Amino acid sequence: MKAGYINTSDPDHGFVVIDDEYPGNFSISRGYRVYPRFSVPHMSISSRGLVYSQECSILKYIITLTNDGNRPLGPIFVRTSFPSGTSFLNSSISPFELTPRYANWSISYLSVGESFNINLGLEITKRKDSYSSSSRAITVYPVIRTYEIDGKVFQTSSDRRLSASNSSLLDVNWSRCGQQILSATYSASSDSKNPKIINYRLMVENLGDDNLRANITVRLPDAMRFINSTSSYEKLAEDSFFWTIDKLNAGKKRSISFMAKAEDNGFYLSNASVTAISLDDGREMASSQVIAPVMVGKTVYSITPTAWQDWCPCDENLLGKLSWNETSAKSGDDLGCVCD
Repeated sequence: MKAGYINTSDPDHGFVVIDDEYPGNFSISRGYRVYPRFSVPHMSISSRGLVYSQECSILKYIITLTNDGNRPLGPIFVRTSFPSGTSFLNSSISPFELTPRYANWSISYLSVGESFNINLGLEITKRKDSYSSSSRAITVYPVIRTYEIDGKVFQTSSDRRLSASNSSLLDVNWSRCGQQILSATYSASSDSKNPKIINYRLMVENLGDDNLRANITVRLPDAMRFINSTSSYEKLAEDSFFWTIDKLNAGKKRSISFMAKAEDNGFYLSNASVTAISLDDGREMASSQVIAPVMVGKTVYSITPTAWQDWCPCDENLLGKLSWNETSAKSGDDLGCVCD
């Protein structure tokens, strides 16, 4: 073993080297101790957005949740709002709630120092100079207090709410992207008299200079039955249907509408693809993929006028085992979540 040091008590001797030999077999082990950034329960959330020049129709976000406090946390619920001019396309984990405006995800557990990423893909329905989005995470954790009365030790437990939020603004330079030719939006809403009847509407807009023909293919989710449409259509399969908008002039909008019926309560997601064909030479000019989420038979609302509003559904089928009520008997009401 060779070691070196400076003898500070005798500077004239300078740097001293000690060289010792020890016969035998040896191994070296190292230990690491991780210290949290905060000495109390704490979490941070951030998001980064990017529009790829190769895919100018897609906006991607990376949402990062980090447990930088002094204790494990879970479950954690994350809600991200979508910028205007975009619609949900996909995410790396499935949301337990999805609306045209936001998505909710559940992360079961984060140990101290651990981070988790959610990759979110959004379809750009309208090009803008900037896109703003916000993300918020909430969880609860127990606090145990110990006290003594007349020589006897007692413990009490209560829940504390922990939250983190982030807002991001993404400026986009469209100079490397070609002209946006097609815009498509797809929506679904329950009928006011019969919530299992779903009204679908798909709107397409010609943003280019050429007159177009729009081919639309819609795929209904399982347990959703097609009823009728206001426009002529072709049935491709039991769950797939096809429409054609014969003429979509430059700068104009056209839409198709149809009705379907859900067999049961729950969350349903319908996919649609739109292809724009030039009427002049038959070339494919643009395409778009859009989705329409709808919740049937579940109404989520807040029972207290808090900042959480109608955030987190309490339905066991949506949250699975790690629901708020299983996290704490008190936390369901404390977080203002109730299903009607």
